[in-house]
Amino acid sequence: MVLDSTFWGVKMEEQEKEFLASLQQAIHEAWGEGDLRLWKRLKAISLYQKKYGSEEICMAIDVSRRSVFYWLKRYKAFGVEGLQEVKHPGRPKRIGNDSYRPEKIQSQLTFPE
Repeated sequence: MVLDSTFWGVKMEEQEKEFLASLQQAIHEAWGEGDLRLWKRLKAISLYQKKYGSEEICMAIDVSRRSVFYWLKRYKAFGVEGLQEVKHPGRPKRIGNDSYRPEKIQSQLTFPE
């Protein structure tokens, strides 16, 4: 794909073109890996760089304005690395724990005779 010096009527510098190309590559990689969260975040930044408004971005990727503004803030502060998934604080998930096996739950539901 050949990029010219304009993008939808907006004059672009060579550095901006290279950035958009690398961003598109990252979007394709996230999609290929099945990481929908990262894909949405990168897509939001891509649309922002292409001068879309926040409402248009929200509608395009089906997220809240709050999410878009949060991602833009993280991107401006930390770059693309700021959009990566981080460990969430709080209690760890218990799914997969032996206490949730169906036989164990069934034995707990039966009344002694």
